[in-house]
Amino acid sequence: MTHRRLIAATTPLLAASALLLAAAPAHAAAVPIDDLWPNDSVECSTSGPAAPVDVEVTGLPQTLEPGTWAEFTYRATNLSDGEMEYLYTYASFWTYPADSEEGSDVYDFDFQWYTNGHWTDVQFESDLAHGAFGIARIMQSGISAEARMRVRVTEPGPGTAELTTSAFTRVGEAECHWAPERQTYEIALPEPDDQPGDPNGPGDSGGPGDGGGPGDGGDTGGTGDTGQPGEPTPDPTPSAPGQGGSGGPSGNAPGPQGGQLAASGAVGTLPLLAAAGGAVALGGVLARGARRRGLGA
Repeated sequence: MTHRRLIAATTPLLAASALLLAAAPAHAAAVPIDDLWPNDSVECSTSGPAAPVDVEVTGLPQTLEPGTWAEFTYRATNLSDGEMEYLYTYASFWTYPADSEEGSDVYDFDFQWYTNGHWTDVQFESDLAHGAFGIARIMQSGISAEARMRVRVTEPGPGTAELTTSAFTRVGEAECHWAPERQTYEIALPEPDDQPGDPNGPGDSGGPGDGGGPGDGGDTGGTGDTGQPGEPTPDPTPSAPGQGGSGGPSGNAPGPQGGQLAASGAVGTLPLLAAAGGAVALGGVLARGARRRGLGA
C-alpha cells in the first residue's frame, strides 16, 4: 500500500515535468560565420525581395565607458522553410560627439569580430561584398549563424554611438536580397570623470590641501581654513559635522550649511551645538566654489 501511495503521489509531478520539457523551445546549434574571400565579392547594384532572415544582437550595453571593451553576439537566423546559401552578415558602428554638427565628427573607436582564433577589424566601409564582414555559406531552415563582436571608444567624450546590423543573400553577381529591417542600437557615451586631484574638477571638496585661499574648494561647502603661511589664524571654533564633506553621491550638490548635521551625523550632538551659542554658526566661514563643466571633449 505504501508503494502505491508514493507512485500515485509522484505521477502528477512527473506529468507536469514532461509538459514543461515539451513546451520548452529547442535551440539548434549555430553555425559559424566564415571570412570573406575575393570570389565572394558582390556589388548589390540591384535589390530583390526581402530575405527571410532575422538579425538580432545580444549582450550590447546601453552605456559605453571610454577605453572599455564591450563584447556582444551577432546572430542571423534562416526563417525560410528551406536551405539558404550565401548569407552575408553586416554590421557598422559610428560615434557622434555631443558637440558635433550633424555628425560631421566622430570619436576614435575599434570595432572587431572574432574569427579563426583572433580578433580582426570589421571593414564595414570596404568595397568587398558591400561592406559585409562575413558569410554563412549554407544554412538549414531555422539555423542561426553567430559571431562574437566587440567595440571600444578610445577617445573620451560625451555623445552617442550607433550600431547597425543587417544581412543579405545574393542572387547572381549583383542582386542582393536584404533582411526586412536594419536594426539600429544606440549606446550612450558618458562624459569621462575628472582625474583625482584636479582642483577644478567637480566633486572636489573644500578643505586643507586645495592650495587656494580661504574658502576655495570644489562644488561642496568647506570651512575655508587652509592654514596657509603668512595668513592670520582665525580663532578655533568647533565645526559642525557635515562641513567640508564630499557632498555624498551627487558631486554637484552643495554641502551642508553651518549648524546643520549631515544625514549620518549623531542626533545627540544637537544640544551641544545649541549650548555653544550662536557664535559657532556666525563665526564659521563658508565658501563654496561651483563649476559646471561644459559638454565636449
